[in-house]
Amino acid sequence: MSSYLTNDALPFNPDLWGKDPVLVEFANCWQYVIGDIYFAQVQATGHSNPGALSGNELTKNTLHKVVDFCITDGLEHTGRKLEIKSGSYPIALFLCPGKDYHCARMNSDGTWSEKFAPQAPSLIKRGEDGPLRYDEVIHWYYPAQHLGSNTAYTFVAFFLVPRDLKLPKKPDDALAKAAKRDDKLIIAGRCISANTFLRKLRPHRYELSLKRNKGLVIIPMG
Repeated sequence: MSSYLTNDALPFNPDLWGKDPVLVEFANCWQYVIGDIYFAQVQATGHSNPGALSGNELTKNTLHKVVDFCITDGLEHTGRKLEIKSGSYPIALFLCPGKDYHCARMNSDGTWSEKFAPQAPSLIKRGEDGPLRYDEVIHWYYPAQHLGSNTAYTFVAFFLVPRDLKLPKKPDDALAKAAKRDDKLIIAGRCISANTFLRKLRPHRYELSLKRNKGLVIIPMG
C-alpha cells in the first residue's frame, strides 16, 4: 500500500475549508477535490461542477456526461485503477444515476476526505474501523436520502488531478470596481459585500454582468 503514497497529494486540511463560513456554505465537493477555493464558475446554486473549466454545464440532463466533463476539464481518467503519478493526486467520482454526483480526494497519508455544502470537509470512515485508505474507497457506499429513499452514491471511477490544473484566479474588472465602491452583491439569493466576495472567493471564468439597482450590484445567475 505504501506505493500509493505521494508527496503530490494534498494533506487533509479542514481548517482551510471549514472555518470560513462562506466556503463552508457554498463550496461543494468538486471545488474541494480540485482545490478551487476561488470558484471556477458561480452558478445559480453558488457551486461549480465538472465541466465548468471547459465551458460545459452539468445538469440532471447532462449528468451522464460527468466522466467526459472531468476529462475535458483536464483530469486524467484511470477507471477503477488507483494510480499515482508525479505532479498529480487521485480523486474518486461517485454517482447516484440521474440525480447527483459526488467526489472525494485522496490525502497525502492515503486517507480520503470529502466536502458537502453546506458543511466542513471530513474524512470518509468505515464506522468504528477508522478512515478508508487507498483503493478501499471503491467499496464506499453513501446513502443519499436527501435525493429520495433507497438512493445512494456508488463508485464510478478514479481520476488524477494535475497539481498545475489551470484555475483562473484573476477577478473580473467590473467586480474589482464594485469592490472599490463597496457595493453589495446578490448571489444565490444571498446579499454579500462585493469586497468580501472578491477577497475570499475571487470568482472567475463566467460571464459577469453588473447592474446598478438601488445601491445593489446584481449578478444574474442564469
